Amino acid sequence: MTKEATQTTVGNVVQYRGQEMTDTGQMSDPRLGGTSFITLNGDMHGDVMSEWGTSRIENAKGTWDGTWTGASWNGSATSVTGWLVGGGDYAGWTYYFHIYGPSMAYMTEGIIFEGSPPAP
Repeated sequence: MTKEATQTTVGNVVQYRGQEMTDTGQMSDPRLGGTSFITLNGDMHGDVMSEWGTSRIENAKGTWDGTWTGASWNGSATSVTGWLVGGGDYAGWTYYFHIYGPSMAYMTEGIIFEGSPPAP
């Protein structure tokens, strides 16, 4: 972890803002391997946290940048999805991902396709 989130309680909601994480890893598709930079924000409502942030993946051939949203619950499960837009050799491509599962055993699935992400 690079930077802890700030924490503020507003009513019954605990707000987490600005957590920063860096990770280096390999994926089954080499275009997605490299260094990941993630920012995380969340609102904890009892045992459920709504989450959102940004992601950036960098490697020797290019980058992937975008946003993600999701939720975690009971301190042990998560489901998030995101759309990252390619740069460098990946310009004109999009990476859509879904991360889900119990803590410390997350699964990642996704697709890379030529084109832009859908408009919100």
